[in-house]
Amino acid sequence: MPSAVGIAVAFPRPSSGAVQACSGQAKRIRQLQFMMFPLNMEEQDYTTYCREMLTQLMTSKVSKVCLDAQELILTMISHFSLDITSVYNWSMVDPKVAGWLLNPDHPPNTFTEVVKMLWKDNHQECDQDADATTLLCQDLSQLLDAMELLRRRLMDCDLLDLYLNVEMKLTPILAGMEYHGICVDPQRLINMGDILKVCYIISIMFNSHTI
Repeated sequence: MPSAVGIAVAFPRPSSGAVQACSGQAKRIRQLQFMMFPLNMEEQDYTTYCREMLTQLMTSKVSKVCLDAQELILTMISHFSLDITSVYNWSMVDPKVAGWLLNPDHPPNTFTEVVKMLWKDNHQECDQDADATTLLCQDLSQLLDAMELLRRRLMDCDLLDLYLNVEMKLTPILAGMEYHGICVDPQRLINMGDILKVCYIISIMFNSHTI
C-alpha cells in the first residue's frame, strides 16, 4: 500500500443562500469546508501545527466519519510520533467497518464499493473527468450520507451497539498493534466477528425475555 501524502478533512460550513440554491451533490459539497493536511512537509512548525490540529480533532467529542480509520490512526501514530496509548480513546465511525459487519463474506474494500453496496445502480456517479481534488471533495461529501444509511441498516439488524461499542472501540487498539508489528489474521477476525454477532443476538433474545 502506498504511503499517505496527506489527510483530508471536511467540516460543515454555515448555511447560506448560495448553498440553499443548489441541490444534490453540488449542495453537499457547498455545505462543507475542506482542508488538506500534507504529511510530506519538512517545516517543523507546520508539522507541529498539523499534529496539534488533527489530534485536537480526533480527541474532540464531535462526530467523526473516517474512511479506513485504522489506517488513518496508524498514519498519525507513525508520522507524528504519537504516544500509542493516547489514541485508545479516540472515537469515530468507519463506513468500511460497518460494511464488513453487515456483509462479512463480501466486505467493501473501497469507498466506491461502500457506495455501490448502499445504492446499487442508483447512486450518483462522480465526474471521472474532474481533477483529483474535485473527486476527493465528491467522495468526502458522500461520507456522511453513507454512514447515516449504514447506521440505519445496523440498527435494523440489531448490530449498531456491537458496531459502536466493540468494533469501533477495537480500531485504535488494532492500529497500535499494527504499529508494533503484531500480526492479526483477518480471517480469524471475521470468524470472531461472526461469533460476536451470534452472541450479541442471543444476548438480546435473552434480555427481551428477562423480567
